[in-house]
Amino acid sequence: LLQITSITTVRFADVTAQHTASDGPRVRAPEVWKPLHKPYFNMLLAPYGLQSNDDMPISFEKFELLYPESPHTPTKPVC
Repeated sequence: LLQITSITTVRFADVTAQHTASDGPRVRAPEVWKPLHKPYFNMLLAPYGLQSNDDMPISFEKFELLYPESPHTPTKPVC
């Protein structure tokens, strides 16, 4: 169970290292994060006839783990 502690929304063009700091070590630098995520966002937007752009809002959520994983938590997605 997670509790969201903050949500920050910025334009894609304004994503900084402060925003990406909690991502995996190899993708923390915005120079890596942006080109890696742009195709992903384009894939999600394509069915709507849209593409990502520098003005697109991006939300970053910070959260606190309230209850750790239990022995009954599936290791693979159920769906």
